[in-house]
Amino acid sequence: MTINSPPGPDHDPGYLASLRHGTGPLGATRRLVFGLVTAPVLLWLLLPLLGLHARRLPAWALLVVAGAVLATMMLSRLVLETIAPLSPTLDPRVARSRALVVFRSQVVFQVVVAQTPLFAGFVLALAAHSPLPWVAGFLLGWPLTLLSLPTTTIVERVRQRLEAYGAPSGLWETLLDEAQ
Repeated sequence: MTINSPPGPDHDPGYLASLRHGTGPLGATRRLVFGLVTAPVLLWLLLPLLGLHARRLPAWALLVVAGAVLATMMLSRLVLETIAPLSPTLDPRVARSRALVVFRSQVVFQVVVAQTPLFAGFVLALAAHSPLPWVAGFLLGWPLTLLSLPTTTIVERVRQRLEAYGAPSGLWETLLDEAQ
């Protein structure tokens, strides 16, 4: 890496460091996703207040949670494919702005899709009067949510999709720009 090289994956301060420090839009996006990912953990505190006492897990509830997990796994693979590459004729400023919007929307959409089993488990827990569908949804779905964190690998995948037609996206420059 040279001193004058454009920002790229080598300039990523790391996930935890970007949560603590500014690091521009990348840090802001990571803080947003961190909040979305930790919210289901806080629902554990809510379960005792809901009066869910049944200890049997209805088979239909487990099937619905398992179906939500399978659908999530399939959809999460397709989310990245929905990114349209940037046109080579775009103005660089417009390309950078569009790349940032696409990155943020893709990351949030991926997190929401990954949390589908958690939501299904919570709703089924209320319907079945049992905390067990929530536990099943959490145990099966929360790891999928962790896989949707906007790591360097995710940023690179989005950048590669945006630059598929050869147009520079400036995604790393935009994400690491402290002025934004």
